[in-house]
Amino acid sequence: MYLKQSASGQRHAAHLRPGESQWAPESDEHKALKERIARAATAAGFEATIEARAPHGRRRTDVLVHGSDVMLGCEPQLSPISLSSVRRRSEISYDDGITPLWTTNDRTATVIDQAPWARIDRMPWRDYLNPDSQMPVRGGVRSLTSIRCTPGTSCNDRKLGVSCTGWNHQFEPVELPGFDDLIVRAAAAELKPLKQPLSRGSVYFWATATDIAEVQIASGSALVATVGQAPPATPIGPASVRGGGEDCTYGDVVFEIATPRRPRGTDMAVPVQRSAEATAREARAAANLEALLVEISYRGGHLTGEPIRTSSRQPGCVGWLLPTPSGPVELLIPDTDLADLHRTSLLAPLLYIDGEPWWWYPMIGRLTARTI
Repeated sequence: MYLKQSASGQRHAAHLRPGESQWAPESDEHKALKERIARAATAAGFEATIEARAPHGRRRTDVLVHGSDVMLGCEPQLSPISLSSVRRRSEISYDDGITPLWTTNDRTATVIDQAPWARIDRMPWRDYLNPDSQMPVRGGVRSLTSIRCTPGTSCNDRKLGVSCTGWNHQFEPVELPGFDDLIVRAAAAELKPLKQPLSRGSVYFWATATDIAEVQIASGSALVATVGQAPPATPIGPASVRGGGEDCTYGDVVFEIATPRRPRGTDMAVPVQRSAEATAREARAAANLEALLVEISYRGGHLTGEPIRTSSRQPGCVGWLLPTPSGPVELLIPDTDLADLHRTSLLAPLLYIDGEPWWWYPMIGRLTARTI
């Protein structure tokens, strides 16, 4: 909030800084981003409509993408906007069956964490239109990871009020190499929006459908799924009446008293709980990993740190990142009981090392060589 003073000397609070307006004329950068989004969607086979107006007249979506079982309302928001406007416009989109995707190039933007969002770099409008410009997504996307809960660390399970399972499951921020990839994957429902209640407020972010299937989702059929249950609501006190009547005095600015804007968003991990089925799969895969590490240790190999759980890109496998003396190794290990797999066939490809399929015993030798 900012303190403003009108020409009559009366002071009042305002959401935007003096000179900022959410109704400013459309910039060249904004037009270029709308064109970029529409091109990316149509190139992937989706229908895209620029300036899509709702019949009821309460919504005008910058770019409406007709995706796979999802309507994606893309809103490039490069100018300041009040939090109330973000929430109001998002609710209208939800009511119309549209999932909003707010895009900003400002680390201090109001949309960050307040609705499904993405942050890109500031660029000249020509770069936004240049198909060779990758436009990496710097914020708004997270990936599900798991790390061992060891003595001295903060236990995510206890934060959520449950018994410790021995692992910390959490969504951590990741970057996407290209903005077009975000649009296409969101339209294809490969990326979906999540809302995570925290001790203070909530955060919104995008995650893969595979990661979302692994965690406990609150009941309901909202377009934006909620991870876990929301904290008790805090009662809101009565609104104070602004001096000088109820007429809006926006624009009658003489001076401001305001602190510098700070970057929004958090890089902290968002703790979650895995579903019962996913937890059972995790336990079997963890047992297989332990058996693998025992074999490697017996042969003189060692890791330089704790294994890190990563996304599962292969059905029936669990992803791990193993820190080794020769560098990190991506490992996909089966989530089926190892004894059952051995009874089936010792020659069946059991896991993947850096994307390459391997059998159990040759794989042990391969990993041992990387860990010595």
